[in-house]
Amino acid sequence: MISKSQFSSSLLALVMLASTLGGAVKKNVLGELLTASNCSGCPIANRALDHYLDPTHSDYVGDELAEDWILIRFHSGDINWGDPMYHAIGPPDYASKCDEDPLCYRFGVAGTQSSGDPYSPDYLPTLYINGAISPTTDAFKTDATAVHASETSVTMSLEGTTFDSLTAN
Repeated sequence: MISKSQFSSSLLALVMLASTLGGAVKKNVLGELLTASNCSGCPIANRALDHYLDPTHSDYVGDELAEDWILIRFHSGDINWGDPMYHAIGPPDYASKCDEDPLCYRFGVAGTQSSGDPYSPDYLPTLYINGAISPTTDAFKTDATAVHASETSVTMSLEGTTFDSLTAN
């Protein structure tokens, strides 16, 4: 049985070896958009991202960036009967337990920062580009383009991976 520290050391060594042997590739862009129904700017942010990734729109970012831009849209806020998402997905069984709610776990409670929260946005909409806040819809495209222009020697692929509900096999 391998310990956590041995696993971490082995993984780090593997990444370092791969970085010295592999060629540089452009970084993928991870965008995490946090929105809510009671947010007046959220539809504008959603629409801007839709346009950036729509090849028929004049704001399209181009095939290369669009193919490497992974966008996750999180819906937050008070999930209740007044929220249209409530009717689409129903009330979560874990609504009162932040440690079990994936959105609460990822973003914490707005305006607070606990040591376990990866992010803690102070306003909506908030878009994180590779972990850093991108403050405006104009900056979304600029920040994504800048990240994509940088290079890394670490690559990952999901080729051959299948998904069963929420489980990757």
